[in-house]
Amino acid sequence: MVSLLAPGAALDAVYNKTVEFIKEKNGSLASKVHTNFGFGIGSKYKEEELSISSANIKTKVEPGMVFHVRITFRDVEPKKSKGPIAIGDTVLVDKDGQAMFLTGGIPRKYAQISYTLDDPEDEKDDESQEGKA
Repeated sequence: MVSLLAPGAALDAVYNKTVEFIKEKNGSLASKVHTNFGFGIGSKYKEEELSISSANIKTKVEPGMVFHVRITFRDVEPKKSKGPIAIGDTVLVDKDGQAMFLTGGIPRKYAQISYTLDDPEDEKDDESQEGKA
């Protein structure tokens, strides 16, 4: 997808071409893809008009733009995890139209980047059981 962030590309076209690529590689994953693949980072952390999504966003990519690119798959259950899986990077579209990974030096091994959030309902159950002991 990052290679699709070329100057002149409309953000909704980046999204649609990425979905097409996923369908070609693994059709069953295409139905599990989130409707948003990231956003531009500007004066606000998340610029809505710079959303890489299935919405009709016709904003064109320009050199100097920075994007948080993230692909999330829902309802995928790999061996080590249940729930959504997200893969992301922050990229800069340079003056030559190439995408430079700004997060390239961050570890990428599963054990270094994966985490599980505790379910608040489980914590409430634990607290209520403590009072009964």
